[in-house]
Amino acid sequence: METFSNTPAVGFLPSLTLGAVLSNNIRSLLLAGVLAVFSFGSLAVVLLMAPIGIIGFFAYQIAHWGFDPLLFLATFVLPHGIFELPAAILATAAALRLGASVIARPPRMTVGEGWLAALTDFVKVFVFVTLPLLLIAAFVEVNLTLRVVLWAYGAH
Repeated sequence: METFSNTPAVGFLPSLTLGAVLSNNIRSLLLAGVLAVFSFGSLAVVLLMAPIGIIGFFAYQIAHWGFDPLLFLATFVLPHGIFELPAAILATAAALRLGASVIARPPRMTVGEGWLAALTDFVKVFVFVTLPLLLIAAFVEVNLTLRVVLWAYGAH
């Protein structure tokens, strides 16, 4: 595990603790919800696409260097990504609905009632679906993902 001991020194990465990873993911998805309100939902989608684009960039770089990009994705992303990605997609969908509710209100509702209904749905999805998935993902990321990476790449 010494291979990753300097990771917290990199400014944009959280420390590799359960609390730090969980709070980073929660903060990102809550930011998407807030930005959705001011952008009719579009910035929430952009915030979801950004890390996916970064992962794609790294997979390309891995392939360019002659390594297997599928092994990279399977080791660095898949163990915790099977929980984190659905959580992020569901939270983003709820944030998109929240932002879009201002311009596409439900029938027989005022704009305020539609927005309040969308906000209620966002909170329910976030608390009852997103948070548990993010907690599991953070636990797996801290305790399993690095072990899988080190095992797959032969580092001891």
